[in-house]
Amino acid sequence: MIYFLKTSNKCNNNCTYCDSLHKKHRKEKKLADIKKEIDNAYISGFTVVKFSCNTDCRSDFLKILQYSKKKKFKIILETNARVFYYSKQLKISNKFIDNYEVFFSFGTPKKAKFINEIKDGFFEQSILGFRNIVNLIGERKIVAKIVILNHNIEEIKRVIRNVVSLGVLKIEFILPFNITEKQKISPSISGMTKVMPKFLEYASQLGAEIKFCEELEYNPFKTNRIKLLNEKLSSLKFKKRIFSQKPKISIIIPTRNKNKHLKPVLESFFSQNIEKSDYEIIIVNDGGDKHTEQMIRALKIKCNLRYIYWPRTKHKKNQYISKFSNFYNRAGLARNIGVDNAKGDLLLFSDDDIIVMPDNLKYHLSKHKNNQNLILRGFRKNLPKNFLPKKYSHKIFDSHGVEELNLERKIEKCKKYEIANNGWENFVTCNLSMSKKLFLEAGKFKNDSPFWGLEDVELGYRLRNHNPVLNWDSDLIVYHLWHEPQTINEEKKIMIFWINTNIFYRKYFDSDIYKIYLDTIVNNLDNNIFR
Repeated sequence: MIYFLKTSNKCNNNCTYCDSLHKKHRKEKKLADIKKEIDNAYISGFTVVKFSCNTDCRSDFLKILQYSKKKKFKIILETNARVFYYSKQLKISNKFIDNYEVFFSFGTPKKAKFINEIKDGFFEQSILGFRNIVNLIGERKIVAKIVILNHNIEEIKRVIRNVVSLGVLKIEFILPFNITEKQKISPSISGMTKVMPKFLEYASQLGAEIKFCEELEYNPFKTNRIKLLNEKLSSLKFKKRIFSQKPKISIIIPTRNKNKHLKPVLESFFSQNIEKSDYEIIIVNDGGDKHTEQMIRALKIKCNLRYIYWPRTKHKKNQYISKFSNFYNRAGLARNIGVDNAKGDLLLFSDDDIIVMPDNLKYHLSKHKNNQNLILRGFRKNLPKNFLPKKYSHKIFDSHGVEELNLERKIEKCKKYEIANNGWENFVTCNLSMSKKLFLEAGKFKNDSPFWGLEDVELGYRLRNHNPVLNWDSDLIVYHLWHEPQTINEEKKIMIFWINTNIFYRKYFDSDIYKIYLDTIVNNLDNNIFR
């Protein structure tokens, strides 16, 4: 895991795209605070630390590197290479640095002066420093980071050509968020989808390899509180072990303060018509109240079950999320915790508001029996607002007609997708099964977005590299219990989806992601404004 450490929000380069430039109080972190942050990253299980590009400007730069190496960290340095205009400085610091990520976003001295808002000489110093790094360590450990702005978009091909001419063949594109209303520094997503394929194609023609960031570093919506996202702070609070043999399938259920819904959900899993020793349930409480554990302990548990509590540390919310949500979304990370504790080779991701039928697990197991590369997803029916069974019984559902249950939509025909080509956008974790091996190979869920939604679709996008088959099966039906939405109104719901898609697109620059964004926004507008 990579921990991104900003050593200060003060820098002598004043890059126009840096969010620190627009902060009212810009100050440098003290060395003692940086060491404390490094210690916390080490305790939290991070193995790589990436320092922001202003770190090499600090007078205590070498002390920071030395302390990181004492903790056995692999070190990645972001830099504009300007300080390495002095080759002696580079040789001293290179003893500690494993990889370099060099910002190079200009094609001419005039553009360099505008982008970095500093005096003449920056362009020449950066190029010489960049060349010194290449000459010292070779291109294999260097990534060129090209920031796309309104003021340099017309010369991006020249920038790519300059990078390749310096001997660097790994390129990462960065599209900053427009930080203030007054200063629109970067192009819109709609504008980028028109030109980005041309940039990618041109870089490929020159022999460059495009690097994508699986976790968006410069994300103004992401919290900088390491404890909030530290999965290692979770702990097992309750374990019911009835059977000693290894289960075939592990059911992962994240939850937060929805005990009335969770109870019938668990009872539906206790009522499965397979051997109870064949499955286990892992519940991860994402910082919810104590009543969840009390409710679980009072149940008549019929299979192996583990209850894990992941606390939420008190902190001031990021200003960007306060407008849309009362808490950070950690559902994907809670699922990661569940998988880390899972014993089964097959995983079933479900939710604390999804009721399943008695043959649910039997169906999942039968489909995976002869296909280890399968991802199986069920269809969901929405239950009406007043429908909340006090005690689960599948007869309750049998006694209602389709119209009475107020179903979300007619069930479509069974669909199969090669995720590498299409279908990744249907990777949704309300009753979805896949092998644990495949999940781990894909890299688990990420923590980019503080809002609900798309963390599972983003994992589906990464799964393309592993060539699984996604089967969206119309014979596998689950029931979704109604509950109050996370957001206050539909307008905020649309805004949250817009922000999530912005984050998603900036990681991979894929126009198909933008299509999902368009389709969903338009669909929500149609349903909620023109109804």
